[in-house]
Amino acid sequence: MGPRSNALLAALAVAASAAPAVRAQAVRGVTRDATGQPVPAVIVELLDSGGRAIDRQLSDDLGAFRLNARAPGSYRVRTLRIGYQPEIIAAIVEGERTVTLTVTLASVRVVLDTITATARNPCGRLEADTAGTLFRVWEQARAALTATQLGSRDRMFGARTISFVRTLDPNGVHVRESAAAMHTGTVRQPWSSAPMGVLRRTGYVVTDRYNYTTYHAPDIGVLLSDEFLEDHCFRLAASGPPGVTGIVFEPTPGRRVPEIRGTVWLDRSSAELRAMDFSYANLAPHLSREARGRIEFERFDNGLWAIGRWFIRMPVVETLRGSVAFGPDLNLVEIQETGGALALAIKGTDTLWSARPLSLQGIVSDSARGRPVSGARIRLVEAGAEGVSDASGAFRVDAIPGRYTVEVRTAGLDSLSAVHSAEVTVTDGVERLRVRVPSASQVAATMCPRSSAGILVGSVVFDGRTSLPPDVRVVAEWDDTGALHARRWVQSRPLASGPFRLCGIPTRSAVSVRAIADSAIAEPVAVDFNGGRFAQARLTLHPGAPRAALVALVFADSAHHPLHDAEVSINALSRSAYADAQGLARLGDIPPGRHVVTVRRVGYAAVAIELDFTANETISRRVPLRRIVVLDSVNVVADRVERYMQSFADHRTVGLGKFLTRVELEELEGRSFSSILAQNSRVQIKYGKGPCAFLASSARGKRLTRPGWPNCGVQPACYAQIWVDGFKVYWGRDGEPPFNLALVQPERLEAMEYYATPAQTPGRYSDLDAVCGVLVLWTRKGP
Repeated sequence: MGPRSNALLAALAVAASAAPAVRAQAVRGVTRDATGQPVPAVIVELLDSGGRAIDRQLSDDLGAFRLNARAPGSYRVRTLRIGYQPEIIAAIVEGERTVTLTVTLASVRVVLDTITATARNPCGRLEADTAGTLFRVWEQARAALTATQLGSRDRMFGARTISFVRTLDPNGVHVRESAAAMHTGTVRQPWSSAPMGVLRRTGYVVTDRYNYTTYHAPDIGVLLSDEFLEDHCFRLAASGPPGVTGIVFEPTPGRRVPEIRGTVWLDRSSAELRAMDFSYANLAPHLSREARGRIEFERFDNGLWAIGRWFIRMPVVETLRGSVAFGPDLNLVEIQETGGALALAIKGTDTLWSARPLSLQGIVSDSARGRPVSGARIRLVEAGAEGVSDASGAFRVDAIPGRYTVEVRTAGLDSLSAVHSAEVTVTDGVERLRVRVPSASQVAATMCPRSSAGILVGSVVFDGRTSLPPDVRVVAEWDDTGALHARRWVQSRPLASGPFRLCGIPTRSAVSVRAIADSAIAEPVAVDFNGGRFAQARLTLHPGAPRAALVALVFADSAHHPLHDAEVSINALSRSAYADAQGLARLGDIPPGRHVVTVRRVGYAAVAIELDFTANETISRRVPLRRIVVLDSVNVVADRVERYMQSFADHRTVGLGKFLTRVELEELEGRSFSSILAQNSRVQIKYGKGPCAFLASSARGKRLTRPGWPNCGVQPACYAQIWVDGFKVYWGRDGEPPFNLALVQPERLEAMEYYATPAQTPGRYSDLDAVCGVLVLWTRKGP
C-alpha cells in the first residue's frame, strides 16, 4: 500500500478496541442542542492522546452518556451525529474522580448535494478535493454503521423480525421451495462474519473438503475494522439512483483470495445511510454474476438506527463433466437465498418504527378440481387487511411483514357459515400464496360425515346484545313419518357470537327450529330446504320464561353405553321423542305440573319416572335401562384405527382445523407435546404443579369447577375434549378429571387434529360438550 493510501487510511480509520472499565475514572454527561433540549442517539467517543477510541456509547433518550477511561490522563470527547459535522472537546480525567460534561451540539449540517464524481482508479492518486469529499461522505456512513452496531449491542429496543430461506431456479426467477419464521426479541445483526483475520487469509467464499461452499457476508464490525480499510480501495460512485450518493469499495490490486466489493449509499439531502449492495470478486464468472447481497438501514423517530432488510444470494453448482452451461465441469443447479426484514420496533409500549406495507399476492382455487374461485374474500386477521379474488382467482392484500392467520370466505362456505383458514408468513412479497378452499359439499361431508340428510346453519342474536347467554341451545324438531310416528329432534350449542350448525335434518319434512335459554326464548322458525341439502335460519332471542323441557340420557345399566332410538314419552300429553346416537332425547313445551315419563326400548325393561315440571326449567335426567333379552353376539374384526385414519385425511383436505402428520411431528422431535400444541395461537395450555399440562380454550362454555388431578393445582377453565384412536377419553364435563398432556409421547403419535371451535369441529366429534375445542390423537401401530 502506497504512502497516499496510508494517509487516507489514517484519515478514515478509528480503532474500535475497548479497554476494561474503571468505575472511578470516567466521563459522563448530556448531549443537548442549541436550545438546551436533550438529543438522543448521538455517538459519543472517548479518544486517547493518539486519537484512538477507547470507549463509545449512544446517548439515551435523555441525552445521557457515560464513557470509561483506562487510566487518569488527558482525553478528548468526539460526538458523531448523522447529518452533522463531528465535534471534539477536551476532557481531563485526574485521580479517582469522574468528569461531568454538558455537550452542546452544533447545528452545522453536512450537505452532499454538490458532490460530483467520476470513475477513476480507486487506489491511484486522489485529488485533495476528492479525498476531502470522500472523507466527509465516509464519516457519515461510519457514524450510521456505528450507531446501528451500538443500538444492537445495548439492546435499546425490542423488535419483531421475519427471516426466510428460499430456493430459486437457476435463472433466479421462480421459487421452488420457501420457508419463513417470525422472531420476537431484541434486534440482532442478520449474520455474523468470520473473524477479520480469517477473512483476510482465506477470503469471503470458502469451499471445504466435502465440497460445501460458504459465502461470508460482511457484518458491521468488519466494515468498521482497520483491516477492511487496508484491504479495500474507496471512491465516489460516478452514478446511482436519484437522490443518493455512493461510496464504492473494491479489493486492493494484487489480492487473489475471494473478496468482497460493493457500494454504500447515502441520502444526498440528509447524509443518512440508506443501503449497502455487495457482491464477490475473484470468483468464477458464473458465481460472480449470481452471488450478491444487500443490507438496508432504517432510522427511527428517536434517532436510533437498525438494519431494516437484508438478503444474500448463493449459487449452487455441481460438477458435471461435459456440461455446456458454465464450462466443461460446472453446472448451475439452483440459487439459495436467505434474508429477512424488520417488521416492528418498540420500546416499552411505544412504537418506534413500523415497516412499509408489502403486497401479499396469491390465487384462490377449489380443492376438488383446482379451478379458480372468483369473489372469494381474503382477510389477514391480525392486520385487518382484506382483498377479493378476481375472475382468475388472483388477489392482493397489503400488510407489513409478519405471521398472519388467513381467513377465506366463499359463497359456498357462507351457505354453511364456514370459514377456511391457514397460517402464512409475509416476508418480502416474492412468494405467491396458493389457497385451496373446499366446496360446500366437501365441508358438509366433514361436518356431517355419517349423514346424507340436510344441514341447517344459521345464527342466534339476543335482543341486540353482542353475546349470547352461556346456556343457550338451538333445537330443530319434526314429525317422524316412518313406523314410529314420533317427534324427532336434534340440538346444538351455538358459539358465543351466535353461529350454529345442525346435522341430520330431513329435507322433505316440516321442520321448525328455535333457540332456548333458561331466561330467554326465540319464536320457532320454519326451515325450507328448497329441494337442496342446505338451509339457513336466523333466530332472535327475547327475554322471557319458556315452558318446561326434559332432556334424558338413556344408557344400558350394564355396559353404560348410550341407547339410541329409546323412546321417551309422556302419554298423558301424547308427546314422545326418540334418543339420538348419543342416547339423548328431548321433550319440549311441557306444561307445568307433575307428569309421568316413560322410557322404553326393545330388549330392555321399561322405566316410568314421575317428575315435577315448572316454567322456565329444563330437567336433565340419566335413565339406565336393564336388558331383558340377550342375543348371541356377533364379532366383527376390523382395524378401527386404519378405518378412522381415513377421516383424518378427509378432515385435513377440508382444512378447518390444525393438523400434524408423522413427518411434521418428527421435525419437532425432542419437544414436549404441550409445547407442540402451544404453537397454535388459539390454544391455551394450563400448567399445574409438577408434570401437569392441560388443553384449554378461551371459548365460553362449561368450566371445570373441581380439580381432578391430585397435586396438580388445576384451575377452573374451559377444557377441550380428547379423542384417542376413535374413542373419546375426556368428555369435558364438570367435575371430570381433565386429560394430562404430559402423558402423551409425541414419538408414539401417528397424527393429530385439533379444532378450536364448534364451527370447525366435524360432526363425528361434535356434541354439546365440545364447546371448548376437540383434540384428536392417532397413535402409531407397532414398535
